[in-house]
Amino acid sequence: MLLLSYSVHGLNAMLEICSNYSKQWQYQYNSSKCAVVVFNERLKGETNRIFKLGTHTIKEASSYVHIGLKCNPFLRATGMADDACNKL
Repeated sequence: MLLLSYSVHGLNAMLEICSNYSKQWQYQYNSSKCAVVVFNERLKGETNRIFKLGTHTIKEASSYVHIGLKCNPFLRATGMADDACNKL
């Protein structure tokens, strides 16, 4: 699953919706496999961002692999295309 938001507050609101839904339908997310990547942040931004999925904190990462493609914070396609070609 991939969630996109323009703000920390918006992302945390979506994570809370996911957490409540998982409680209702009795399943759990594996928060150790989750990560937050902040895209297109030109200047060093806020360092005390906290992202919560239920009672678990989700780490902020510099890159993340989603559906087999490595995503970086500047959405540069060269690395993603190279990775995809190597897998083929």
